[in-house]
Parts: sequence; C-alpha cells; structure tokens
Amino acid sequence: MYFHSLDGQHFLGLRTSLIGQKEVVYNGNDSQRVVLKIAESSSAKANINAALRSAVNGRNVLASLRAEFSARNIVVTETV
Repeated sequence: MYFHSLDGQHFLGLRTSLIGQKEVVYNGNDSQRVVLKIAESSSAKANINAALRSAVNGRNVLASLRAEFSARNIVVTETV
C-alpha cells in the first residue's frame, strides 16, 4: 500500500524486505528518503494503513507519521 500527499510532494509506502520484515518508506519533496523498520510485534496491517493514511497529509509528514505510530503503539526503528 502507498499514499501520496494531496500536493504530490510526499510519499509513504509499505513494503516487505527480502527477509520478510515490514518497512515504511518516506520520500519528501526535498529528496529526503527515510526507511522505518516495523517491529514484528506491532505489525497489524490495518493499523499501519490507518497511520500512513492519517500522516501523509500532515504539515510535517515524517513527524506526523512518528506521532501516528506512537499513538497506535507501532514500534519502528530508522535505518541508516
């Protein structure tokens, strides 16, 4: 699943890595790319979907995404 902001400047997508771990990819308008790995214990797809849908049109998409994950007790780690 993936979402674009209404202005087309931000992208959030859910993918599965080669080892089967769920990851959220954020691409911003300034070529910023962030990949967040989702902990297995908090991987309810409907819950993740709701967080992505809510965050994609926030003023600061990445901050909104982290707040949505925190509110839904979805544990993530950022990759480097």
